[in-house]
Amino acid sequence: MKHKNIFDNPDDDDNDSIAVPELLLKEEFYRTFIMVAGKIPLWAVQPSGLEPEQLSIWKKKALEYGGFIDLGTFDTMPVEEIQRGLLWQICKAPYDPVKSVIKASMTASYQRSEKSKTSLPVLLCDKVKQRFGQSIIDDYAADPYIIAFERILEFYTEIGDPRALSQVKAAIFFRLCGFPLVALPAKDSPKRKILDRYVRQWQLSSTRLKKLLEYQIWPESEKTLFDHTMIERLSVLYKRSLDQDSDNSYPIPVSSKKEMDLKILKNKVNKIIHKKKGVLPHCSTYLGLKPHSQMTIIAKKKDENIKSFEWLLFSQVQNSPSLSNLAQSGQEQKGAKDKNYSLLYSTEYFLKTVGWSMSNHLYIRGTTNLKTRSPFKLYKSMNKEADCDDIYLALQPWMPLSDEPFLSEPFWEKIVVLLFTANDTTVSSNTGDSATVSSNTGDSGTELTHKSIEQSDTDKLHKPEHAEFLVRNSWGEIFFEVMNLEQIDNLEKRCYHTAMKILEYHEKQSHYTIFQMASKPIPKLIQRIKTIVEDTKVLKKNSDMNNIRRRPYLDTI
Repeated sequence: MKHKNIFDNPDDDDNDSIAVPELLLKEEFYRTFIMVAGKIPLWAVQPSGLEPEQLSIWKKKALEYGGFIDLGTFDTMPVEEIQRGLLWQICKAPYDPVKSVIKASMTASYQRSEKSKTSLPVLLCDKVKQRFGQSIIDDYAADPYIIAFERILEFYTEIGDPRALSQVKAAIFFRLCGFPLVALPAKDSPKRKILDRYVRQWQLSSTRLKKLLEYQIWPESEKTLFDHTMIERLSVLYKRSLDQDSDNSYPIPVSSKKEMDLKILKNKVNKIIHKKKGVLPHCSTYLGLKPHSQMTIIAKKKDENIKSFEWLLFSQVQNSPSLSNLAQSGQEQKGAKDKNYSLLYSTEYFLKTVGWSMSNHLYIRGTTNLKTRSPFKLYKSMNKEADCDDIYLALQPWMPLSDEPFLSEPFWEKIVVLLFTANDTTVSSNTGDSATVSSNTGDSGTELTHKSIEQSDTDKLHKPEHAEFLVRNSWGEIFFEVMNLEQIDNLEKRCYHTAMKILEYHEKQSHYTIFQMASKPIPKLIQRIKTIVEDTKVLKKNSDMNNIRRRPYLDTI
């Protein structure tokens, strides 16, 4: 905290992380009446209404007395700070959308309204200080919670949007009840008194009250919808602030560091608000905060066709019977309703199910044990068996290690490919070619070439039915795509099309890893795809070099 409200540090060379909205943080600091190094901020005891000369004399004597520290003061909140604060809260929303909506609403209330072109809103810290000066002992109406909530409710009433007012009332209710682990505050506690007051004041029906209190047993779809609604409310607040500031013709110069911060904030907000096609969906805040020490993915046959599967992700709360037995007996739903199990997610693709658990940070390496129950095994290169943790490592880091990537447009960094084969046919090729292709492991002497693939194809060698792709970009967005290969008869062509899809994502700074899921792997299949990828990259590079050489000498310079 600085006396003149100048927070830029010219000696700070660390540009990897964005700075918090400083004035908003200072206002919140004053509002909480925190001491600094055992000293009381002078603002907390400074009388109002003094002339500048009187105030200067008062400050001098107060500091001579000791026990106080002068951190300066401010009367208004600049529009630029308000908008940065709103962007900041959107970035924080995925972790606690209720808290973000309340804080963002307070921030938005500092902007001059269209109805009041002359007067500026009083800062909340000054309002709290004034209320404390007028209150009596144990006056819970002077509680900063009450003052903040009153400010928010007045703000939304002034806007004249009933839907927005209803949403913020739900946010206030949940905030008092400890969102996301929603429960009534202790009886006779300050929070309970405030909550009881609002229940009466808002005339909440018993049905509505029961619905809010039963948040923890809402379906996951309802929880995610609520989170999305809160984030949408934040987006509306930011757009409203921009619209109100459209007539501002007095731009204030800012430092290059703040310009970088603003660019990073806007790109982070774009990642949260603008969902791109193929991005893995987010789970609810509630589900993300629950501990998941043991998770299991089980394969369930969708019908008699062995190639058609559904992958179900379970979270095990306590020691319980084997989930594989539940899958085989068709009792998944019964198991999901059991107190020991929770069905978190299900799709028809293994890699999408795994990726969803990891992108939502339900799987925490070293803490969560993620197992797979299926008739198939996961393999890496050279037919080496793998597990879900290998997929996690192939895509890490799942989140950017700093804010620097948000200074530019995202690019593809990590690509994970899964070749899924459900056919168990085992074939040995005796066509006279020196290369023998077998589906047994340990066949280290074989080499899968274009010729051997074509010959094996005539022997009905089992081929991958589809290829699944998880792709992470530099912003930490995880995309899923699947490519159906069953329409392609030739195994070599399946390898080629898979390789071409990898190259669609592959860039200079990207890295790809290929896995295979089957009961028995195809020897060297992964190596064949990698060979096509690398050969194509070399051909493209040579072609680019030839194009450069053909240019006129001066054009090349």
